[in-house]
Amino acid sequence: TQSTWGAIRYFDKQKSENSMSQLWTVSPLLTSASPKVVLMGDSVLDNFYWLAKRERCLRVVLDELLWKHNHRCVNLAVDQMSTFDFIKRIPRQNSWQHYESARNLLKNSTHKCVDPTDTTYQHLVHSDNCIHSIENLKKLSNVSHVIISIGGNDVYLHASIQTRLISSLVPGAGYKRIEVATEFEKRVREIVEKVREAVPQAVIAMVVAYHPHNGFSISGLNSGCSGAFAKWAQRMCLSKLVTPMVAASFTIASEHSLPVIDLSQTLDPNNARHYGTMDFDDPHWSGAEPSDVSQVFIAKLMDHVVINFKPSDGAKIF
Repeated sequence: TQSTWGAIRYFDKQKSENSMSQLWTVSPLLTSASPKVVLMGDSVLDNFYWLAKRERCLRVVLDELLWKHNHRCVNLAVDQMSTFDFIKRIPRQNSWQHYESARNLLKNSTHKCVDPTDTTYQHLVHSDNCIHSIENLKKLSNVSHVIISIGGNDVYLHASIQTRLISSLVPGAGYKRIEVATEFEKRVREIVEKVREAVPQAVIAMVVAYHPHNGFSISGLNSGCSGAFAKWAQRMCLSKLVTPMVAASFTIASEHSLPVIDLSQTLDPNNARHYGTMDFDDPHWSGAEPSDVSQVFIAKLMDHVVINFKPSDGAKIF
């Protein structure tokens, strides 16, 4: 629309930190009076960087579905988010600059992004240069739903957790993955409670993630004998290792009567087209993020939850 592109032209002319904060008042999406479905968390929701067609990320696909019943989709998720930094993400500890640079490319491309917020994360960054997700959520009006995907990077990015989970396979050491899950549950519970405080009227939906592609190793070992072993171990053991963490999410959902968006059966771990750029031989391909194809499955499921879930239903799996 004319107002959207007017906002983008305004955004392009302003390069200062102050102009980024002003995006909250000039973005047609952020200032919309329509009920908002807000995405928060990791790259299951912020899959922009990993797509073949980045301008058609999950936020855009879901927004098109929600538009049909007068809702909008806002993305507050930032790739690589974990439960450790959901509330406050410090750049020197978990930088997002790589993904920021990729989004900035849309400003000068011929692709028509739907909203200027699709070209940056800078409007999510506060004066201390950190991302405060809960504070960003509080800035939005008329939030009807908050969809949270969090936890995968707790395993993917934290070697200490990987080590504890793997060592839990030793006979008699199963208690270690219970300890990991207990700590995880505490962090997720704090996140859900803070989201509830920020937007008490909103429905909070929790996402249970899928299995990564069988040709991709979350350990980072992807070639040679070590890579082959890592992928074999992942196929054989990953589900067992993270089951207590998944159970913790279901426990929290049950206690708070939340809908659960279960993606564990949505992606085929043997089908490369369900992941990343959809091309296994593409050096940019990732077997951990939704693809251009599978994000459509996810968007339709989320749209179904928005339309059909009622708080009186109690905890419910979709």
